[in-house]
Amino acid sequence: MSLRISYRGNLRNPNELESILDDVFALCIEIGWHFMPIHRSNIMPTRGIMITPPDCEPIWLTFLPSGKLYDPSHFIYTSCPDLETINEELGQWIVAKTHYAGADTHMALIKFFRYLNLKYFETFELHDQSQY
Repeated sequence: MSLRISYRGNLRNPNELESILDDVFALCIEIGWHFMPIHRSNIMPTRGIMITPPDCEPIWLTFLPSGKLYDPSHFIYTSCPDLETINEELGQWIVAKTHYAGADTHMALIKFFRYLNLKYFETFELHDQSQY
């Protein structure tokens, strides 16, 4: 079984999206994690950032206009994104395998999410198989 984390949440204030993104960009630069901004469009309903720590699956911090975290992968990994629709039930949980990233990166991600939760989220839930 590979180690993974799953998470979901809602921003305390959807108008703080720019603040959280600026904060996350700065943290990624400081830590040395690669990242890519995700821009909302008529095909992509979310805005946020995709973070790629070394040897880890992407960490999506992408939000619907309501401030709800949403997994955009079905919009990205489809041959017809314009036919995709938002399904808040299916997209509310975001999952990332951290097994190959190592313990240090896994722990850094958990601390990263704890920080973001305290600063920006009204509700946030994280399931960590390691129970760190």
